[in-house]
Amino acid sequence: MREYRRIASDVQMGQNVTIHAFVNIYGCSIGDNSRVGTFVEIQKNACIGRNVKVSSHTFICEGVTIDDDVFVGHNVSFINDKYPRATNDGGSPQSEADWQVVKTRVKRGASIGTSATILCGVTIFWHKHRRGLCLASYRKSLPIFPRQAMLAVDCSWSFLHVHYPNQ
Repeated sequence: MREYRRIASDVQMGQNVTIHAFVNIYGCSIGDNSRVGTFVEIQKNACIGRNVKVSSHTFICEGVTIDDDVFVGHNVSFINDKYPRATNDGGSPQSEADWQVVKTRVKRGASIGTSATILCGVTIFWHKHRRGLCLASYRKSLPIFPRQAMLAVDCSWSFLHVHYPNQ
């Protein structure tokens, strides 16, 4: 199955890393004992910690740091540009010089559910003392929610929807 994986020579991989088929991984680092599912892309300058599970069909772009012991569900997408455009002001195709990477961090022990889209410039973490998930945005910090809560935040960061299962 190795022929169905594209792992560039500049990838830094720890011990006991499992990479499944149909992946595209380049310029990133992946920590010990981490697992990467099928149909995953991890771009340059992304950092995956130890004991991380990245489920299938996930996109991890440049500027994303995922700490140790994090679960990333199926079909999760990260975004690293607040104002994505195909062309620059002059009408030419954009190059790396035309935009800035906005970093995102997922802290130790957090879990990201299936089909989540993670906007850039946020930090997601598990708050063990309050037993909840917290999302800190570039404009304001949002409150702590129970572990079972599902969060959705729109692009303007003015709307927050929390769904509590079984309520």
